[in-house]
Amino acid sequence: MAKNHLTYTRLLEATTIGRKTPANLARLLNESEQTINNWRIRGIPKNIDKLFTIEDKTGASPRYIILGESQSKLTVQRNKFVADFEKLIRNMEDEDINRIIELCRAIAERNSMSK
Repeated sequence: MAKNHLTYTRLLEATTIGRKTPANLARLLNESEQTINNWRIRGIPKNIDKLFTIEDKTGASPRYIILGESQSKLTVQRNKFVADFEKLIRNMEDEDINRIIELCRAIAERNSMSK
């Protein structure tokens, strides 16, 4: 069996899905299992649109995948949270988005006062 390409290994390390199989990764990224297996052997393409899509769905930054620049597990979790949050608010009405913003501001203010 061929050794995993470094970019593929980094993607697996940074991805927060349960079982990190090619099939699960393919479903998550909306790619074919064959594409994922190609990435495993040849590496993830340095296509910026593809890398941003991967980041949106996994939290793994393009700089980490391609260059190996350090990213903490907390950063990955935050990136994934932000991507998930953006998906949720895409179809919301402006009034609802403004309510969420006000709630976040109130919580941030309360937290800063308690420190």
